[in-house]
Amino acid sequence: MVVYTKDENQKDNYKNNVLLDMYNDSGEILRIIDSNFIYQNLITRNENLDLYNAKPLIEDVESNNKLHSLKILDTPKQKANDQGMNWNEYHNLDVIYAWMESLEYNYPSLCSVIPIGITIEGRTMKILKISNSDVQNEPVWIDAGIHGREWIAPAVNTFIANYIVLNFKSLPSCFTNKDWYFLPVANPDGYDYSHKVDRMWRKSRAAYGGEITGVDLNRNFSFGWGGRHSSTDPSSAFFRGREPFSEPESTAMKDILMNSGIKFKVYVTLHSFGQVIVFPFGYRDELCPDYMRLLQGATAMSKAIFRSTGNVYKVGISRDVMYGASGTSTDWSYGAAKIPYCYLIELRSKEHKFELPKEEIKENCKEVLHCIHALMDFVDKNPVDNENTNLSPVPS
Repeated sequence: MVVYTKDENQKDNYKNNVLLDMYNDSGEILRIIDSNFIYQNLITRNENLDLYNAKPLIEDVESNNKLHSLKILDTPKQKANDQGMNWNEYHNLDVIYAWMESLEYNYPSLCSVIPIGITIEGRTMKILKISNSDVQNEPVWIDAGIHGREWIAPAVNTFIANYIVLNFKSLPSCFTNKDWYFLPVANPDGYDYSHKVDRMWRKSRAAYGGEITGVDLNRNFSFGWGGRHSSTDPSSAFFRGREPFSEPESTAMKDILMNSGIKFKVYVTLHSFGQVIVFPFGYRDELCPDYMRLLQGATAMSKAIFRSTGNVYKVGISRDVMYGASGTSTDWSYGAAKIPYCYLIELRSKEHKFELPKEEIKENCKEVLHCIHALMDFVDKNPVDNENTNLSPVPS
């Protein structure tokens, strides 16, 4: 794709950039959109975009659609608690679980710790539920740590949960009208192993062929299972398992997301690295029926991050902003569990890859908190039903 810029004699090659729209190379110069152009109008066919400025998704062009602003203060409680939890360093599974139990003990009317399954090595998978018990609340799920080595993901997950609990009475309604389900570590065995033995361990700790090779749990979900960017080879980093939901960890997630009777409105999974926000589908080329709505939600999230720290998070479907993948929790949550808003957020950073310095933990946590705030605001303003009736039937 060749794009003409303001200078008609200059052509720029935008390889590896995500385009909202495109047309044949006819020699027509792109129309420059002024600062008063309403952003939603960009997401229509045949609208042209000034790519010369290179920031169409994150510039503040919604002057009359201002989001709430969160003040994130480092109070003593936010810095640490009596279980040694803080966001100045990375913590092992024991510290995270002790922190969850302490919140339940100190805030019994708001917090509850729920065991949802047992891993292949016998560890308990635990969810922290945060709720004021209003029957009108909409359930929101945020998980992290499905890949053991992605330490920043559980850190961000726990920071957001901690912030909601400590500030619940003063938060805007888009936070308090939700039932929050936080799964800080979706792969406890792999996470523990990455702390104690192999820092770069990605998969679970399942044994195949007589040795522990592990399964990529984010290739083990049934929707689109067995396709692109997954492997039948147990030694591969993307080994998908012998069959969908062959692993207790993915099965535990399925049971609560789909079989518990809870009608989740939002599903978010935190990963690293890359600074992108993606949504279904990853397993096939066709756009999902709710592509435009999901794109708008992702863009609101990206803009909130940019306003917060100036960092740019690309948005789009995974094959456009990173790579396609099959058997993922995001595709399954949307396509099988029928959750209307499903996103995967790849956190910081391209420079440090999986070993983000501890000095950047808190800033990454804060920018994603703003991102989640923007998503909750968008969800409240764009209510949808949980049934995606236009989806092609795929076994769940």
